[in-house]
Amino acid sequence: MTLLGNALAGPERTWTVPSDRLNAAIQVDPGQGSLYSNLGVLQLARGDRQLARGVLQEGDSRDARSCREPGRAGALLPIARARCGGGNDPDEALAINPASIQVNSNLAELYIQRDRPLEAEAPLKAIAEARQDAASKFALADYYTGTNRPKQAAAILDSLTATKETYALAKARLAAIDYTEGRASEAHAILDELLKREPHSRIGQLLKARLLLL
Repeated sequence: MTLLGNALAGPERTWTVPSDRLNAAIQVDPGQGSLYSNLGVLQLARGDRQLARGVLQEGDSRDARSCREPGRAGALLPIARARCGGGNDPDEALAINPASIQVNSNLAELYIQRDRPLEAEAPLKAIAEARQDAASKFALADYYTGTNRPKQAAAILDSLTATKETYALAKARLAAIDYTEGRASEAHAILDELLKREPHSRIGQLLKARLLLL
């Protein structure tokens, strides 16, 4: 319902249908704060800032995360306004709630959508530091790879090779970086090491085969 609501919210659509879809999704899962965020953006796009603020605050009151992120609704408003073409600086959100994972996630997404990828670094780093999990670290490493900063990406990936759960994926990404940087022999050596340690690694086998074909 959320995806359908967002898909219907194009510039040539009426706002009633996507709002109805998101309201239906909220009825199914009223504790999901991101649904209120999406609905708040739609209300703001319709020009109703007061209603948008009310929707975001309602999401805060129902979302357990808001207990750990005071002011989250107020912080999301500048981002929502910027996404809807308003003149607000989305960085205002960080002044309200600089540690919020959702605020930083929205900022990173907004900067990438606006073709300002370098400005997405700070919020992505903030997320990785706050969460301290593999997914956010991989996301930051992929961001550095995508913005042509392989050394920063490799530093993160090296740290992720230390645990069994992330070893194979991190090694494969390191091999891919070496190969794209013109170090084919080093890339094959990394994959050979990976497959020696984990001979049934699908990602290691697939990348090795792909590089051999290339």
